[in-house]
Amino acid sequence: MKKSSLITAGCLLAALLAFAPAIQAQGQGTLKSITTQMDGARLVVTIAIEGAFTREVSYLTSPKRLVVDLNGVAAIEPAPYAQVGQGGVLDIRTGQFKPETARVVFDLGQTTPAYTVTEVPGGLKIDFWLEAGEETIAPAAGGEAVKEPERVRPVRERTTQETPAESGPAGSWTGMFVRVGGGWALFFKSYTAEAEFPYFGETARGIETHTWKSGIAGEAAIGKRLLLGSLRTKAGLEISYWQVKPEFGAALSLPHPFLADASREVDITTSEGLATSLMRFSLFAEFMLLESDKFSLSLGPVLGLTVGKLFSVSDYGFNDVSPFAAENVSFNVEDMVIQEDALTAFHIGAILGLEYRLSRHLSLSLDTKLLLFSPASAVLTESFNMMHVQPTLSLQYNF
Repeated sequence: MKKSSLITAGCLLAALLAFAPAIQAQGQGTLKSITTQMDGARLVVTIAIEGAFTREVSYLTSPKRLVVDLNGVAAIEPAPYAQVGQGGVLDIRTGQFKPETARVVFDLGQTTPAYTVTEVPGGLKIDFWLEAGEETIAPAAGGEAVKEPERVRPVRERTTQETPAESGPAGSWTGMFVRVGGGWALFFKSYTAEAEFPYFGETARGIETHTWKSGIAGEAAIGKRLLLGSLRTKAGLEISYWQVKPEFGAALSLPHPFLADASREVDITTSEGLATSLMRFSLFAEFMLLESDKFSLSLGPVLGLTVGKLFSVSDYGFNDVSPFAAENVSFNVEDMVIQEDALTAFHIGAILGLEYRLSRHLSLSLDTKLLLFSPASAVLTESFNMMHVQPTLSLQYNF
């Protein structure tokens, strides 16, 4: 009995030792490369795989994509994202679906292409085309027979939730997003006007300046990611609240009370009572210029309406005392008259967006806007330029 048990155990041990290399080899395959080329109207994708593997192919519709799972492949060498834009394929993404399964995702356009999946020596060949037709399969290099292609349109529909390998820029592209952040408004131009008024029987002259200083800005936006053909786009509505810190200045030449041709040069500067807040309602669109698995760079237009109140100095006074030198002239804040005007003006501009994806749902967004609007005022009798740039750092949530 004991002898029989020992013989059985020895046979099992010998079998395990014989099959150990094969067991160890499982899950050690490597996805070496993914290459694309156009063959007439067909897009030919070659997936080079080192080692043994099996495949599972799925077609999903929300959004449209072809998913190829490579079982037995535990390493991926190509970049995780490649833009294609041919043969009905928008881009190709890769990710490690499971420790021993690599996933390749083909994001498809609005017009779904037909496709075939063919095993070839050293990997897979996938053909995409936008016109119906049959494909003739030639023998592979080296004379080995090639398996007949399988038609997989569709093979099956996955009902489980997408995994992290599906959470790249295209997997979560279409859908809603919200973002909230804060920034800084930086103005480029000032409003200047010539001033003249009677003083000691003569005429005082000068230049009056209204300058809009930088101020804080808060923003909230809601929008949607969508595809315009093959162009990735973000569009939405944005509401901004921002503060302006105006400054009034006057460079005056004041006649002397009893000396002829003895004008005194006086400078006045104040921000008293001029601080204001504005609201901006904007529609925006951003078109993707560059994109990787983590980063995207976009550019697009902004237009909308700015509302609020504008405060400006319409009159002011100063004290002029003996011995009537320039340093004896002082600004009298109590005599300053502030004009309040309702501000309503259309604005137009551009937005440059840089997005960094922290996870499937969260992103950091750095948006820089260049905006131009020209409100009117009873004091500033002409429309004046309030062009400014506004960088904003926001946290974005993608649904």
